Amino acid sequence: MRFRKARLKDFEKLYQLGLDTPELKVSNTNVFIDPEEFKFCIKYKYGIFLLAEEKNKLAGFIYAEATDIKMRYPKKWGSINYLVVHPNFRNKGVASVLFDECVEKLIRLGVTNLYSWANSESGIVDFFGKKGLVKGHVYIWMDKLL
Repeated sequence: MRFRKARLKDFEKLYQLGLDTPELKVSNTNVFIDPEEFKFCIKYKYGIFLLAEEKNKLAGFIYAEATDIKMRYPKKWGSINYLVVHPNFRNKGVASVLFDECVEKLIRLGVTNLYSWANSESGIVDFFGKKGLVKGHVYIWMDKLL
């Protein structure tokens, strides 16, 4: 298994995995992030976008933001926005390696605190709990096309 920084040339396979992952569907009006916004995430200087691949097959990816490091706040929050593992590669440690490498990079950037949103109907809540994140408030996503 190879783990590396995502590049724009990886966009198609990364985006397709996101579209194919039902746990990432936030609402009935949006199946996944807008393609242009997703491309921005790959290039974002305050973002950590890593992928895992085996024999040129995408195994998973993680995307986190460290936007708070440019603020003058004592706490520098980072957020894990996406952690996805292809069903064929689940329960093989891929998510753990992606998570751990991402957190290392966030710490090197100056992040002191970490949070994430999690689909409560998926196994990610238990995974994040094992990684030391504790449950906060429960929210329901609501949206409307304008």
